[in-house]
Amino acid sequence: MSAIVMVGYIAQQHSQQKREKLLRYVSKEEIEQRPPIKTLPVLVIQGTVEGRDFEIVMRGYTNYFRKEIWGAKKGERGFLPLSGQKPGGYAVEIRTRSFSGQWHQGWRGTHGGGGGGGGFEEYRDDLVPGRDLWSSRGFVGPNFEYEWHDRVLNQPDYFMQWKEEYEGRIQAGEIWIPEKIIWSENGRAYSSRWSHQPREFKIRSLKFQEEPLEEWFEARVKEYFSPHMIFKMTNTEPKSVTGSTNK
Repeated sequence: MSAIVMVGYIAQQHSQQKREKLLRYVSKEEIEQRPPIKTLPVLVIQGTVEGRDFEIVMRGYTNYFRKEIWGAKKGERGFLPLSGQKPGGYAVEIRTRSFSGQWHQGWRGTHGGGGGGGGFEEYRDDLVPGRDLWSSRGFVGPNFEYEWHDRVLNQPDYFMQWKEEYEGRIQAGEIWIPEKIIWSENGRAYSSRWSHQPREFKIRSLKFQEEPLEEWFEARVKEYFSPHMIFKMTNTEPKSVTGSTNK
């Protein structure tokens, strides 16, 4: 092993040990108890995840929109006369008072060439990347540079856990949010267990602003989801969805 590789390995191990030592679990109840910070009503976050650009737009806890884009835009072709569509695509995830869904669309052989889902039969107070920067009363942000949150859906034949870890800090004035959000999911259906590779949302900018209004999020639902995929839901959290008991 070369000296350069060894130095890099040691630095990585040191960073991992620091993270594990400082990482603190924060429950949904604790987040709700945090005092709201006075900000403009909308937070826009931009960055990269797995080589894709992403943007998250949140108006409070209820209204959430995330879009990831990769490759070429739809309709963008190569330079040669017979060149077809260049590879590319997008993925969206949306939460409103009456909708919860995700959708992805790719073109010309890109991963995930169409599909997704939209609308749970009952609204879920679930976890999506960055949503716990808000409580039901307003923006609260993190208290620690290394903290993690989760939600658990636990039924006799089905289990699912959504988990996010905050790391570092990026500031706008006196307000800060994590520089990185590490997102993971795992679950069980009957006797079959599964887990997804963690995704690292690396944040490069944040901005608080007045708009968009709530109607904008509703319009994005109609833009990305066909009418038969949109169901009416309540805004009540089912008892089966809770924060983890792990501390």
